[in-house]
Amino acid sequence: MKVFFLPYCAAMWRSLAPLWQEHKDAGDDVSVLPIPYYGRDRSGALATYHWDICRYPVPVRQGVCISEEHPDIIYFHNPYDGDNTITSVEPTMYSGELKKATDELIYAPYYTEGMGGDLESAVRAPGVDNADKIITWSEDQQKAYQYWHPDKEVVLKKRPSLQPAEVPAEWERRIQGRRVIFFGTSLSSLMRNPKEEIKKIDQVIRTTEDCLLWRPHPLFVDTINALFPQFGNQYMKCLQRFAQTDGIFDDSWDLERAAVIADEYLGDPSSVVKLFWDQGKPVRLI
Repeated sequence: MKVFFLPYCAAMWRSLAPLWQEHKDAGDDVSVLPIPYYGRDRSGALATYHWDICRYPVPVRQGVCISEEHPDIIYFHNPYDGDNTITSVEPTMYSGELKKATDELIYAPYYTEGMGGDLESAVRAPGVDNADKIITWSEDQQKAYQYWHPDKEVVLKKRPSLQPAEVPAEWERRIQGRRVIFFGTSLSSLMRNPKEEIKKIDQVIRTTEDCLLWRPHPLFVDTINALFPQFGNQYMKCLQRFAQTDGIFDDSWDLERAAVIADEYLGDPSSVVKLFWDQGKPVRLI
């Protein structure tokens, strides 16, 4: 069986990783084809080009004509096509086009905890409508998708359990025996009050004495560029200030690694906090 995985943002690979492993273990012919995406500007035009081709932990392919190879299955995790006001995948990779190029189009949400923001927009996105099958990672997710898509197959998968994580050497150098504080900054808090969100980020960077492991939402910068460009310079100053500390900036795909290594969660309300509750670690929402 020929199976293609089409992620668009490397930091969101975690939702597809266990499915990729499942097909690899089954002996299927599996390929990962990262697809380009764009951050929009304030007018809604496609502006900032991204292609995370070098940021995946597995081998990837490029220069492939998907329609000619016509895989048996395509997995994808961006359901919005042209409807997202912040980003868009390459339009030739919208779900309607993918559906023509495969026997089975499967949507796996990029979030493995919670519902990833606004419930209705998530479950009623055009990519979900075009999918032949939907993967979910919790009973709440499954019920939500079944409610809005009663005629579709909605599969419940078991979330991989958290495993001990090896601390990268550079992280070890920065930690130096200190407590590690996972600092989470979410899109919902940014969109609710961008001025206060950036003020909070600046304050945390200035006042935290423990080792701060900062992991903003992967689309944090794109959201500022698209909706709040007036705050772009202030956010860049926060990034520059953080770069001068011994903190860790984590924009990798491996959220679980950061959650296992960290001693505590600090930051915005987010589905990520469940990873800390599951480990019995403290959570401080600010």
